[in-house]
Amino acid sequence: MWTIAWNILVSLAKSKIGRVLIGLAIIGFFYAGFRIWLPIHDASVAREATSQMVTKFERDTLASQLTEERRRAQQAARITDEYRKRTHPVYRRRPSDLLPWKTEQSVRHPCY
Repeated sequence: MWTIAWNILVSLAKSKIGRVLIGLAIIGFFYAGFRIWLPIHDASVAREATSQMVTKFERDTLASQLTEERRRAQQAARITDEYRKRTHPVYRRRPSDLLPWKTEQSVRHPCY
C-alpha cells in the first residue's frame, strides 16, 4: 500500500503541476491540523487559567454575606455600648472585681 502511494507521489513530483499539488496538499494538511489543534489548545488554556477564579455570582454572594455580618457586628457593638452606658457604675466592673477575695487560680469558698 505504501509503495503505491510512494509511486503516485514520485510520479506527481516529476511534473510542475504535481509539485504544486503536493505543496498544496502539505500546506492544506498543516492548515487543517492547526485549525483543529487551536480551539482545543485555547480551551485548555482558558480552563486552566480560570480554574482558580471565583464566579461573579459567588463573589457577589460572599460580598453580601460579609456586608450583613459587618452590619450585625456594628449593631451588636452599638447595643452593647448603649447597655453599658445605662447600667449603674457598680455593675460596670468585671464580676471578679466584685468578689471580696481574689485568687488567680480559682475562686474558693472562704470556709474551706
